[in-house]
Amino acid sequence: MPRESFEAVLNRALEAVERKAEHDDDLDWQAWNNREECTVGKRWTTAKLLRYRELWKLGASCVVRPGGKVVAVERKHQSFITAYVQRCFRPALNWIWMVEYLRFAYPPSGNIKFVSLQAHHDALHLLEPETGCFPWPRFILDVGQCQTLPELLSYKDAYFHSPGSKVQIFLALKCYLKTRMRQMVAVLFERDDAGDGITARAISFGEEALHPVTVAWLVEEQGILLSGVGHGGVDCDRPGIPGYQIELDTAKVLGGAGDMEAILSHCGDHFTVDLYWIKIEFLRYQEVYSRLPPNVV
Repeated sequence: MPRESFEAVLNRALEAVERKAEHDDDLDWQAWNNREECTVGKRWTTAKLLRYRELWKLGASCVVRPGGKVVAVERKHQSFITAYVQRCFRPALNWIWMVEYLRFAYPPSGNIKFVSLQAHHDALHLLEPETGCFPWPRFILDVGQCQTLPELLSYKDAYFHSPGSKVQIFLALKCYLKTRMRQMVAVLFERDDAGDGITARAISFGEEALHPVTVAWLVEEQGILLSGVGHGGVDCDRPGIPGYQIELDTAKVLGGAGDMEAILSHCGDHFTVDLYWIKIEFLRYQEVYSRLPPNVV
């Protein structure tokens, strides 16, 4: 039997993650990711994954599991959303550029980093190695459509509690393809001011209430406060509605990037992410994606 081409393997994995997105959030996502059809490669190093990502323009976010197994977990669609969030940080562009792109003999202690699951679930330090030119991120944004919500949030402990972590804020954005993108939720985790604990809240910002399975998992199992569309909030149908504004503390995001007094004077004490515009970006991605030929990944 002839060996299957990498392109065929990749296409099968992309189809598998989209099928996973059609399941409810009580899905055992770890068992799903162990399915053979989700496997893109075996005995890979991180370097090989990065080479393939560049060579094949993978069209998916992939995770290297212990032992070198590479699993496709998400369609590659984050650029629309991250572009909007980056625009929210525009007043801090000088400091973001400095801490993200320049090499330092002694790197500053904080930066902004947009990530898409390029680390082991339990080894976030691989994302920002101590020997690398960049420090640990302080703000992490992750976007999910094909991942279930438990899968998307499963990285929280690694983000906040890996040795040496400086992560202050983790913002997870989830859109439900199975509802034709009528359900969307943002989950915000933030290290408290004392640095001892993590606070969490969730905001529904789609066109309708979240599925009862999702609500039960968030509220009853995880103890996360839920508000927004269908859960005590007004419709998210225009920009500027207070309940759909996420304020990110400037000092937490840019700590270590320079003179904090000057940064706060220039940027203010917080950056604002408006979930209405996140919803628009999700829908824009879906519109563009629906026009692509079937064989484009």
